[in-house]
Amino acid sequence: LLLKTQHVDGKIQLVLQADEDMRQKIELLQEENQNREAKQKHEAEGEEERKIMLRRMGYVLEDFNLKEIEKCAVIGSAQELLCKLGKGDFMCVIGPPASGKTLTMFQVASAAARAV
Repeated sequence: LLLKTQHVDGKIQLVLQADEDMRQKIELLQEENQNREAKQKHEAEGEEERKIMLRRMGYVLEDFNLKEIEKCAVIGSAQELLCKLGKGDFMCVIGPPASGKTLTMFQVASAAARAV
């Protein structure tokens, strides 16, 4: 093994050469770490977005019970809704943003106005 030296300010200094194999391993490790961190960030953001969407839909995640939600009645028409409301029932319209909740309520109001 030959060691390279150089003279600097009257002193002899050892010149170190980079180990290419070690440099490649370090670059590979850094790339793997970046990929893993990006994946973790994406998964965390995806989970957070799901929680936000569920909160917007009226579900509280701690009390989230899919069986209770499945038992809820689905109303198929504005006329059916009016019949239920006429009997004293109440309703809660849930859905993600831009899913048509306001338009549905408009249609219900229009149907009620026509029925009167």
